[in-house]
Amino acid sequence: MHASKAIETRGTGWLIVRRIGEVWLWPAMLLIAFGLFTLWPGSMMVKAHNVLHGLCAQQPGHSVVIGDQMLPFDARMTGIYGGTLITFVCLAAAGRLRQQRDPAKWVFALCLALIGAMGLDGFNSLLTDLGLWHPYETTNLARLITGAGAGVAIAIVLGWLFATTVWSAGERGAVIEHPSEILPVLVGCAAWIALIESRAGWLYLPVTYALVLSAWLTLSALVLVLLILTFRRDRSYRRLASLHVPAALALLGGLLLMAALAGGRFWLEHRLGIPTSM
Repeated sequence: MHASKAIETRGTGWLIVRRIGEVWLWPAMLLIAFGLFTLWPGSMMVKAHNVLHGLCAQQPGHSVVIGDQMLPFDARMTGIYGGTLITFVCLAAAGRLRQQRDPAKWVFALCLALIGAMGLDGFNSLLTDLGLWHPYETTNLARLITGAGAGVAIAIVLGWLFATTVWSAGERGAVIEHPSEILPVLVGCAAWIALIESRAGWLYLPVTYALVLSAWLTLSALVLVLLILTFRRDRSYRRLASLHVPAALALLGGLLLMAALAGGRFWLEHRLGIPTSM
């Protein structure tokens, strides 16, 4: 009995090693990028702020301070990218990123409602900032909650686009089949919001790394879909290993896009004489 379990364990370990070997560029790029990011001179707050400068307004008054350091995204974007990452993880763990059937109408209605809620709260926040009449006072907690909801919607739609664009023979079913499948996502988002709202100082590093990773992976997923459609390779991939090089190029493209957006904003601010939010 013990011998068979040992053989099974070795077999599982070997399978994991083999799977990693088939897509070795992905973990290599992640390790190199985050190694350079960590070792680059400067404080983590300034580095993260600079890297994500092109993706967020980064208004100090709308941002969450953990310990004595401001997160690189404002509260709404912290919710969006947190919700996106959590939803992607849940969908991938459930094997939903190979489901090619179009989601039911209620799923699209839910996504529109979540994005609409964020839009309404954002418009209310804009009215507040302009000193105009507004229905209620927008708080960073409201920004976090509505942002996380929008992140869930973005991940569901992007997961659906990924499944229908990449795989030549996906599995039956949709990315979301039943309302109960949203529950793990909601629990994850609630935990994310609770952690942010706790403001515990030790959370700053893991939350910052999670936000940078989420931004990179989200942009890379978009780049991958665009690359596949541009070269008319849609629905031509059977296995994850066949995406080794295309996904690695997408990761590089996502990184370059993030750098270009940040650099472009810094250049424009310099040319117009606009001080940065830091």
